[in-house]
Amino acid sequence: MARHLSLLAILWIAISGFRLLGSGGVFFAGRMMHRVGYPDPFAAHFIPRLFPMLGGFLFLGALIGFLCGWGLLQKQSWARTLGIVLAAFSILDPPFGTALGIFTLWVLLPAQSEQEFSVLATPGNRDR
Repeated sequence: MARHLSLLAILWIAISGFRLLGSGGVFFAGRMMHRVGYPDPFAAHFIPRLFPMLGGFLFLGALIGFLCGWGLLQKQSWARTLGIVLAAFSILDPPFGTALGIFTLWVLLPAQSEQEFSVLATPGNRDR
């Protein structure tokens, strides 16, 4: 498990970077649509609220993913639990999120992984 942990952490940081870029793109698209205007009254009411909400959701997901990646790199005890929770949500984000979610569960979920991670997360063993 220890050899896969660094790769897993780097992958979480990388996919979070892409999600951060996606968040910026959604915010930008929302601003551009606001400048152009909305011909439909329903769209004028609905879309200005949709884009910031979606962009904020992507931004929050990116921050939590960065936190997970950093925690796994630092071998923090809470990072395993956060990684498993994020993997469950990430499976619904094909294709890269699904692949990362499956890889995360494969690395972190087995009982043997919990024991190995507990050993790695103790302060004296974090340098391994």
